[in-house]
Amino acid sequence: MKMKRTPRKPEETVPQQTSSQMTSLHSLAPRILTDEEDIKRIQPYLDALKTAIEDQNISNIALTGGYGSGKSTIIRTFQERNRGYKYLNISLASFKDNQQEDEKLERKLEISILQQIFYHVAPSVIPDSRFKRIVNISGRKLWMIAAGLILWLISAITIFSFRYIEKLNPGSWDLSKSFSWYAVPVFLIFFSGIGFFAKAVVRLFSNSKISKFNIRGELELGENIDKSVFNQHLEEILYFFERTDYNVVVIEDLDRFESTEIFTKLREINILLNKSDLISRQINFLYAVKDEMFTNKNDRVKFFEFVIPVIPFINPANAGDQLTRLIREAELEGVLSKEFTEDVVTFIDDIDMRLLINIFHEYRLYRENLSKELPQDELFAMIVYKNMFPDDFGALAKREGKLYRILSKRNDYVKELLDKTETKIQAKQAEVERIEQELVPSIRELRSIYIHAIRQKFPEAVSLHFEGEVTFDTLLQDDRFPDLFKYPLSYYKFISHPHSSGYFSKQRVHAKLMFAEIEKSVNTAVTYKEREKLIKDKIAKKGERLKHELEKLKVKKYLIESQPLKEIFQEVNIEKHLAEFSNVPLMRSLLLNGYINEHYSDYISLFHEINITKADFEFMRKVKSGVSLPFDYRLTKVDNLIRKINLKYFNLEYILNFDLLDCLLADDLRYKDQLGSVMGVLSNEGSASAIFTEAYIDRGVQTERFIKLLSRSWPRFWMHVSNQKYTEEKLFRYFRLIIEFAELRDIAAFGEIGDLCLYIEKVPGFLSLIADSDKIEKIIDTLDVEFESLDAPTENTRKLFDFVYENGHYRINTFMLEQMVRSKGKYNENDWKTKNYFAIKKSGCESLVGYVEENIGKYIENVYLEIESNTQEEESLLVELLNNVGLVQVLKERVIRQTETKVTDLDEVEEEAIKEKLLIYGKAKPTWENVKAYYSAKETVIDKNLVEFLNTEWVYTFLSKDRMPHKGEAFDYPSFREKIILCNELDNEGYKYLLQGIHYTRDKLTFEKLDRKKVESLIEHILTLSPENFFLLKQHFRGLSVKLIEKNKSDFFKNMAAYELDTDDVSDLLNSERITTSEKLLVVHTVNEELIVENQNALRAVGQLVLKRAELNITGAFLSALLKTPALSTEQRIKIFNLKHAQVNSEGIDAFLYSLEEPYPDIAGSGKRPLIDNNKYNAAFAENLKSKNYISSFDQEKNGIRISTFRNRS
Repeated sequence: MKMKRTPRKPEETVPQQTSSQMTSLHSLAPRILTDEEDIKRIQPYLDALKTAIEDQNISNIALTGGYGSGKSTIIRTFQERNRGYKYLNISLASFKDNQQEDEKLERKLEISILQQIFYHVAPSVIPDSRFKRIVNISGRKLWMIAAGLILWLISAITIFSFRYIEKLNPGSWDLSKSFSWYAVPVFLIFFSGIGFFAKAVVRLFSNSKISKFNIRGELELGENIDKSVFNQHLEEILYFFERTDYNVVVIEDLDRFESTEIFTKLREINILLNKSDLISRQINFLYAVKDEMFTNKNDRVKFFEFVIPVIPFINPANAGDQLTRLIREAELEGVLSKEFTEDVVTFIDDIDMRLLINIFHEYRLYRENLSKELPQDELFAMIVYKNMFPDDFGALAKREGKLYRILSKRNDYVKELLDKTETKIQAKQAEVERIEQELVPSIRELRSIYIHAIRQKFPEAVSLHFEGEVTFDTLLQDDRFPDLFKYPLSYYKFISHPHSSGYFSKQRVHAKLMFAEIEKSVNTAVTYKEREKLIKDKIAKKGERLKHELEKLKVKKYLIESQPLKEIFQEVNIEKHLAEFSNVPLMRSLLLNGYINEHYSDYISLFHEINITKADFEFMRKVKSGVSLPFDYRLTKVDNLIRKINLKYFNLEYILNFDLLDCLLADDLRYKDQLGSVMGVLSNEGSASAIFTEAYIDRGVQTERFIKLLSRSWPRFWMHVSNQKYTEEKLFRYFRLIIEFAELRDIAAFGEIGDLCLYIEKVPGFLSLIADSDKIEKIIDTLDVEFESLDAPTENTRKLFDFVYENGHYRINTFMLEQMVRSKGKYNENDWKTKNYFAIKKSGCESLVGYVEENIGKYIENVYLEIESNTQEEESLLVELLNNVGLVQVLKERVIRQTETKVTDLDEVEEEAIKEKLLIYGKAKPTWENVKAYYSAKETVIDKNLVEFLNTEWVYTFLSKDRMPHKGEAFDYPSFREKIILCNELDNEGYKYLLQGIHYTRDKLTFEKLDRKKVESLIEHILTLSPENFFLLKQHFRGLSVKLIEKNKSDFFKNMAAYELDTDDVSDLLNSERITTSEKLLVVHTVNEELIVENQNALRAVGQLVLKRAELNITGAFLSALLKTPALSTEQRIKIFNLKHAQVNSEGIDAFLYSLEEPYPDIAGSGKRPLIDNNKYNAAFAENLKSKNYISSFDQEKNGIRISTFRNRS
């Protein structure tokens, strides 16, 4: 008889009610399916089982499938739906499958099976079994046995003590006496007791193998029972099935031991049972085994007559659907994200329904006990981890194990990401600093700096040479400046000639210096190209873009501490840290997607929140252990937390927390000491303090009180803010908070220590920044602000604007002066843009004019020169500026360079250096008076500046029309003219124009050092024909002497004897196009004919004259020279012969013919008949030769003229 277990009453501390969501828990045991859909899915297996069991030829059936495929569920459902069979269930699920010796394992398996068989029924069913078992005697039965024993003892005592035993003897029976009915029950009890005892003795001896008839022998028999196996106890097995009606034996989990021998023995037992005469029914053995149990293909059919394969009910592919069903049944839809559940079960390679159900059950239990605020996906992930890696989960609670090692390295991951981010921040900060440190506003000005460095290196240089001469101004152009990088530097300089006062020429100098050395002299750290890029970046406002990027990086750096591991893992090299889970995709997925993270302790333990929350306690613990938490770490019971933290901890940066500071500021009187300590931490300028300060301000909570206290405790607060490379928007926000909430004394301190004043000066809307105008005025006065820009005054700001104007609290710059003139005086836009000094003088703003005059240098530099269109200044005011002693020469030079106004009279300019600059930059009117003034100022030397001025096209064009005076009372014009005439540095084109303005002739001039082109211009405008000039030209400028003659022909031919002509002179005269034929004939008749004969060019010219003027008389020698000169063509010489043949004898003809080309020389031979071209001059030639009897005859043939010579010429 089984004793019913009474459930213990729950203790009072255990909740008496169960959540409705927990009522749908699923058992992990195999289920009995009742749902029609489920039944339909397994119906083929149920039908196959029933068919196999009813088949008389099948007694060993195998239901095969993987672990968790649903075999047991199919069996339980089959049993439920087929109750006509008597089932004996044997399971080895609790048997340890540790590796053991095969023989020992087999014996233990057999014992386990026997135990489950025989312990399956009550001992009363198999009373004759030799297996000893503990019989559970109930209290009632025990009392009955005790009562029966007592009754039996009473009956025995009664029988023997009261002589009842005699009544059993028939001889003692006395019918006369009444029958004692009391003896009947006594005897019945007594003899019944003896009967029971006899029965027990008979059973004992019938079920024992007696080897020794003593107590020791009985003990040995007991040991034999414990060691029995199938073969030893086969009769017990037969007896069991003989005494019971089981006909289906279900054996499960036998496959976990990887042993097939046990199947052989069980098959043998099955055969014996089914062939036993004592058992009249068929007994089937149904095995639930895994597919991979039998590696040998023959084993299946050897052990089993029928095999039913089971398709797995669940796998990683459909586990998500099953989990969804569980969630739906538990009414937890929406608690877990579908994406997460499908992903996580997909990574569980060996998932089965029991594991899935267990994971889900544990999740629900944890969910009921932990806070509902916890992310449920993360809780479920932790439960999955617990089930998949129970050992590591247990270690996690002790801060050990693989997962703990990964999660505990969070600080390492954070540091790696912080270092990476800091590297980016430093790189961008460096780039911003480089851009801001580049003060040159334009590429053109940058080039000017390097060109100036070249001129300083080579002060005598007037221009450079790169594949030709390049002026310094030209170098500013985009297409020419790069030439500096290509070629070594070479330049031109002026050199003077000692023999000619005021005479200069250019000389090229090879410096053999590369531009890289010039770069180093300007800036050793940055090259020109790098600076050019910085300027381009500045113009493109790249600095602002970089500051925005810096802001993002700084925010990112600040947030790194509070970033979840999931986000950190995306930016660091996590592979090396996940090495322990390198082959576990599940854990990699859970970690990388953030489902398991640094908050794991929230899911594996409970915290009892009374005065403070778990988060509050964690914060306090971190502060005391010197570990920082994110500033936005949420605190709940802050007042209680503050009371629990000792004051000394408020001096540490670990105390910094937004919620905590909110609480301190809200009750600053109560927490005066703590707040003072925190403010001290914030003013220590540590990196954490600075980041916290910025982040707290950005939150916008308790801002007024925070700024006021912070400004008082941190005098360098503004300096810190202004040095952080913030965007303009963010910096302005902090600035406004300081102006609005900080006290005046603290603002003054910011001005003394930092650059707050400079920042204020750049805020146009400062006058309307806050409503407190009195505070604004005090700030302006206290800091002595000089605004760089201000918005136009409004009704609300008029008073403050007037205060700024009257007290000079503004910078002298274009914007501010224009704003003041617009607001306080007369403004003319055209005058302002084109003649600014004039516009200011006429504005009527007396205070402004006086302010400008007091700061004339600043005005010129910051206003006058900044207006590019300011080029038309009134001449009188321009001269006034140039004579202003308050202006340095550099600024005056810049004014000169910018203006287009020309100074009419250089004598009005007081400084000689300024006169020079006016001339250099072409800002003096091009008159000979101004040229003379500069020349005089330079001690009568024509320097390179004057040369450059005179070489300017518009200058020399104008001067060509301005007649230079012939003489002056106090000035040596002749010497001045001569120096200009002999200045070889003047451009040839300009030189020609200048000579037109000089309008002066010279019969003597040492011009031999001039260029040929200049000498030609001299001949055209200055030189007269004189033997001296003729000689110099003939000596130094071959061919130009004739040009002088051509210009003065009448003088020359009147006095030709005064000029010593050489053969070249004669040749030039005879070949000149400007000398008439008559004049050439005069030359021929006048000069010695040898001068002509010696020069082929002269002979050619004379020959041409003869052809033109046949009447020209020439000597025979002269004629002979003409006939033989190669300077004339054959045709010309034959024509001359035809004209003058009367003067030529036979020997002269021979020489003439031999000087001609073939076939003419053959005519001079004897007996030859040469053929010459048939033309007019050859026909006349032949006729003349025949008339002179030089040839015998000639005939005109088809191909030419045939000349017949004499056979013998005497």
